[in-house]
Amino acid sequence: MDSASSQHKLEYRGFLKGHGNWVTCMQVGEETVDGETREFLISGSRDRSVMVWDIVEKKETDEEKEWGIPRKILKGHSHFVSDLTLSQDSRYALTSSWDGTLRLWDLKKGTTQRRFVSHTKDVLAVAFSPDNRQIASGGRDKHLKIWNTVGECKFTVEQNGHQDWVSCVKFY
Repeated sequence: MDSASSQHKLEYRGFLKGHGNWVTCMQVGEETVDGETREFLISGSRDRSVMVWDIVEKKETDEEKEWGIPRKILKGHSHFVSDLTLSQDSRYALTSSWDGTLRLWDLKKGTTQRRFVSHTKDVLAVAFSPDNRQIASGGRDKHLKIWNTVGECKFTVEQNGHQDWVSCVKFY
């Protein structure tokens, strides 16, 4: 085995149990608790919920175990959660849904801080800008939208727009 392939070894860590339907998106974040930095996982699902998981480290003696414990369940979307992203400091999550909306969540409080409404069909993708000041979203309405963090749609790409669904958005 060469050194390049040994650097990218996949290792099974365990399973997570909690969502009642397909998991559609997930991301790992970091938080500081009692002066110690630790990772957490956040996932969205077709069960219309978002779950924040505490990660439990696998020990050498563990063969099969739950890898995470659900800490919070965030509810508010009325249809499937399609995508999610975390702010740079992992304090906020942004979700998109087939209900045609985006939601900005305060992860400490477990509440929706803002609801973003302007798409006319399912929202499939969402992204924070690197400075967390702008948000991009795309959906089945074939539109790419740029928002500010207070929920105002600032720009919709219409000229030379997409001919089909916008299923992924990223900032560069």
